[in-house]
Amino acid sequence: MRNKIIEILLDKKQLRANNLIIVDTEKILKDLLNTGFDLKYFLYSEKGEGLIEKYNIKADTVKTKTFIIKKLSSVETDQGFVAVFEAPLNNKLDTVKEKQLILFDKIQDPTNTGAIIRSGTAFGFYSYLFLDSVYIFNNKTIRSSAGTCFMVKYKDTDIAEIKKLKENGFKLLITDKEKGKDIRELKKYLKERFILVFGNEGEGIRNEIREISDEKVNIDYPDKKVESLNVSNAASILFYEINNILNGGK
Repeated sequence: MRNKIIEILLDKKQLRANNLIIVDTEKILKDLLNTGFDLKYFLYSEKGEGLIEKYNIKADTVKTKTFIIKKLSSVETDQGFVAVFEAPLNNKLDTVKEKQLILFDKIQDPTNTGAIIRSGTAFGFYSYLFLDSVYIFNNKTIRSSAGTCFMVKYKDTDIAEIKKLKENGFKLLITDKEKGKDIRELKKYLKERFILVFGNEGEGIRNEIREISDEKVNIDYPDKKVESLNVSNAASILFYEINNILNGGK
């Protein structure tokens, strides 16, 4: 059993397919246990052995070597354990019921993903679509989001579903620094059902999405020597502006 568990944990695709979450910090371990998340496995080295009694852990426990914990953990200094939780199925997104959706298009950096979700929840955005993007419960995403990824609804998607959403009335808004408009000019779209798209850190938004977009959004800033904003910074600005518009601001 031990080798099989480790094999799954080392394979990001298997983690996602099995709906599992890796937790490698005591703070998040404590938070999830207190929230009632289902702990499946607890792998630990001698360093983390005391946590079993401290948190009254009842899941399957596997004692292993320190180098295995280091390999599975994403923190610079491991805390002596890796806990494996089952992802909450009740967080699955039902797009039919939504009015505002955030779409990640090939975003691969879990730190950016977590930062966007953290900003999004702060401004009232709780529904996220993942198109060829990083797993929402990647342990770096969890830390970067400060745990807010457990507050949102999410779904993996594809181009066919995006087109279907457009047929059902969603307006597709993409970020474009060259041809985009100020978000305040798009107030009419924000009053309707919309999908706001953030693209890959290096490649931007794929052509298939660009070709079916309804409007392009730009964030203007004074110093043009700065080529572009980090995607998580851009998202924070847009979330702030949209929230302001929808709540009677400018």
